[in-house]
Amino acid sequence: MYDAEMRIIKALPKFANATSCQQLKHAFLSHLQETMEHVVKINHIFEKSGERPRARKCPAAIELIKEGVQAVVENKGQPTLNAALVAVGQKVEHYEIASYGCLHDWARLLQNEVATQIIEEILKQERDCDETLKGLAVEKNQEALDADSTNMKKAVRKIRGHFMRK
Repeated sequence: MYDAEMRIIKALPKFANATSCQQLKHAFLSHLQETMEHVVKINHIFEKSGERPRARKCPAAIELIKEGVQAVVENKGQPTLNAALVAVGQKVEHYEIASYGCLHDWARLLQNEVATQIIEEILKQERDCDETLKGLAVEKNQEALDADSTNMKKAVRKIRGHFMRK
């Protein structure tokens, strides 16, 4: 997750700049601050364990961020842009929730109270961010559909395409 968080720190400002929605921009930039705190917290876990953090390449984060960049390129200037960015943001959050959930369980099983508590804090922030994005998803998806009813089917296909990609 160390590598994933470092990559997310680089990607969030780009996604924030790409959106035309102030609420989504705020959500991305707010989560950027939290993500920087996550790196500090991860470092603290390593320090308490007498280890130094080593970033192992995170292929999942790499691909999710690539998908986000592709969503920006494909939807630039389109009513689907914000909906596509929300979808990618949710995918990233779901990956982080699953990963931190596993790490939390492992820390608990290893009876590492410091790591368990810290990861629980991170997990709560990831879940909160997902809830924010979930709230924006309904609104942004509807806006994308309402923006141009003659292109509604095209908009739906674009959004659905982000969920169907390999």
